[in-house]
Amino acid sequence: MIQFIKFIAISLGIVFSGPDANVSDALVVETNETISSDSLKLEPHRIQEKLTHTCGFNHAIDMMKKIDPDYEAKMKFYDEVVLPAIQKEAKARRKSGLQKRAEVLSIPIVFHIIHKPGQSPGSGENLDDQTIIDQLETLNEDFSALNPGWANIPDRWADIKGNPEIKFCLAEFDPQGNPSIGITRHEYQTVTDANIQSVIKPATFWPTQDYYNVWTLSIPGTTAAGGVAGYAYLPYPGTPGSNFDGTVLDYRFTGKGSRTLSHELGHGLGLKHTWGNSGGCGDDDGIADTPAQGANTNSITYIPCNGSSWPMGPSTCNSLEHMYINYMDYVPSACRTTFSQGQVDVMRSVLLGGGPVGQI
Repeated sequence: MIQFIKFIAISLGIVFSGPDANVSDALVVETNETISSDSLKLEPHRIQEKLTHTCGFNHAIDMMKKIDPDYEAKMKFYDEVVLPAIQKEAKARRKSGLQKRAEVLSIPIVFHIIHKPGQSPGSGENLDDQTIIDQLETLNEDFSALNPGWANIPDRWADIKGNPEIKFCLAEFDPQGNPSIGITRHEYQTVTDANIQSVIKPATFWPTQDYYNVWTLSIPGTTAAGGVAGYAYLPYPGTPGSNFDGTVLDYRFTGKGSRTLSHELGHGLGLKHTWGNSGGCGDDDGIADTPAQGANTNSITYIPCNGSSWPMGPSTCNSLEHMYINYMDYVPSACRTTFSQGQVDVMRSVLLGGGPVGQI
């Protein structure tokens, strides 16, 4: 994915961001995220978000295991070799004083709007251009530390908050070099889990070494009562550069203020949920600076965030409070405010390639 920006890398190093960052990194996949009803300005096509709307991360892993008999081994290699190496290198660079501020990475993104035949833009699944533009604005706020809550992050998380310094831009040219607005539209009468993977993605994707692909559609089984809001795959070997690399986003969770895409892109850029794959204090997300969590925060308590005050969250492992402001937790959208610095290191490493990620 996005292999072309590797030219930015310095000697195949890893670029990191943050107050003391500067040098280079690499790539992506996964998802199924929980959304709450208290935080979004809902548009006409949107449904009221509930705690029963979740990320499809585990579902995506299950699908890949059925397709790839070696997927379990690839997960183990990423967890035990790649993630520790990325963080070890980042720590060494900070300690050496080599890192300054990281440069902003600009990533071309294309939205493929999958809708029923006969729907005009702005009706049903056929989202209008402005909805996509609004979604992109929210995404860029989150990946540039410009979202409303960033300035109010409490002191207890100030030392580990991270700014990815990644900007997503609607693609200006298609793969053939023709001018583009970065939004495509495709009619499909039927959408199923199987044909998303085997038919729709292969027929519509743009080369994933040059673009980040997002498909908006009606995810099977998702209703106003609950279901999957989105999913992506972690960047295990075989995923980057494939025709299924990217994020699938339910159209009802697309638009201004929705942070479903921010969560799913975290998966695509190498991040697990903050409580790991299955939960329990023996599991972990592999990121050294995110506090251990035995479960997602929503499953324990509801946090009434408002962007300016931050009540104490639950503690499930070693008396450490959940970092419930993290995009990779399940919390109300108003709580989602930041990634940790360790998560930023991984995402930028995945995008830039080289270093430990070159082993993927």
